[in-house]
Amino acid sequence: MSKKSEQRPEPHFGELFRQSLVQWGGWQKLITGSAEVFVEPISDTIQSVAQHQAKSPARIGTLSPQEWQPIATTLPAFLNAYLQQELDRVLNGPRDFLTVLRLVDDNLTAQLLFSVIIVARELHLDVEVSCKSPFGSEIGRHVCRLSDGRCLATLTILIGHEHGEEHLPLVLHIHGEEMVLDKDESTPQNPVWVSVPIDQKGVIYSDGLESGSLTLQQRRRDDFLRTQGFKPIRFSKAQLERDLFRCAGDAVKLIAGKDLPPPDR
Repeated sequence: MSKKSEQRPEPHFGELFRQSLVQWGGWQKLITGSAEVFVEPISDTIQSVAQHQAKSPARIGTLSPQEWQPIATTLPAFLNAYLQQELDRVLNGPRDFLTVLRLVDDNLTAQLLFSVIIVARELHLDVEVSCKSPFGSEIGRHVCRLSDGRCLATLTILIGHEHGEEHLPLVLHIHGEEMVLDKDESTPQNPVWVSVPIDQKGVIYSDGLESGSLTLQQRRRDDFLRTQGFKPIRFSKAQLERDLFRCAGDAVKLIAGKDLPPPDR
């Protein structure tokens, strides 16, 4: 028998990984009840990452291109399973996002909440969404954390917060630290950065008028909120419907002092 006939075909490691993933019994603890969801069609983004990696052998480490190839082909299945875990963490369990979402005041508030979360994460802020626990007589707050808690500053978004006699539909609270340049100690060749505490609160309302004017009730409420340490942020329905993410960006910038870079033209 020739050596060629003795050689077995190289296994497709990506497919082996997917098969083992489905067979692993640990998935059954998740709400889906079926591991098939973890190998459902993979997004174009994940596929493009894997394709790029397959064409770009690792420039560090000791792996040869031949050894790197099966790793790159397995990468999509791993990334897909990892994202499914994250979705399960956010959508299921004692601190899920869906519970918070059901407690918003209206559709526009929900849409604005979605946008603020995406903008804040893009600005490298930790994000958590909080509401009063709706379950029976339980006292406390229901907090869903939407990031890994490694950033210096956290944006806590409070849903339906009651402050005195005022109902606050969407509160943005930025807290933690940020790094700023020490102008006194820095030189062009040796910039010095120091951490400073931050603690700012704002309330977003969607009851603004297109003219920008305020009713007497709105002015009184805004004056009261300022005395309590909240910055009132008001958008009209037309503004939100015209450019939701711009409104979200403006709100986060006002509270956190951070702005997204302009898009490439």
